[in-house]
Amino acid sequence: KIEELEKSTNQMNTGKPTNHFIVGYWDGSFGIVNSLGELTRIVKSDKYYPVRNIIPLEDEQIITLTGSGYIKTWDLVNGQMITSFKAHDDYISDGAYLGDNMLATASYDGTIKIWDLVSRTLIETIDVKGTIYSMAVSPGSKNI
Repeated sequence: KIEELEKSTNQMNTGKPTNHFIVGYWDGSFGIVNSLGELTRIVKSDKYYPVRNIIPLEDEQIITLTGSGYIKTWDLVNGQMITSFKAHDDYISDGAYLGDNMLATASYDGTIKIWDLVSRTLIETIDVKGTIYSMAVSPGSKNI
């Protein structure tokens, strides 16, 4: 079943805290696959854009980043959205959880933004003056 899902997915992330596979689809939804390989739930995350990135959090929660520029937090137990806010004016291409309730997002708008997830406030904007397709955070540090 997992092999079938991989053929039509955009992003697949193993949720270490949740013991699930979380699969993002091009139609704006994501699927929750249990450790037995069974698709247990499909949730619509975005009406028009694919789920570009999925970031596992603690306490059975994930973050989805979409082409519409939104950051959304989800409860994996009931499939309900917890929070949603506009983060970028263009496609969010990548993201990384920095710990301490901070998230870094990269966008086609040429910026990397650091967010406080609790207050949903912007901490910092880094303008790289070009389309960003991906980013990585240095292990053991806060360097992007």
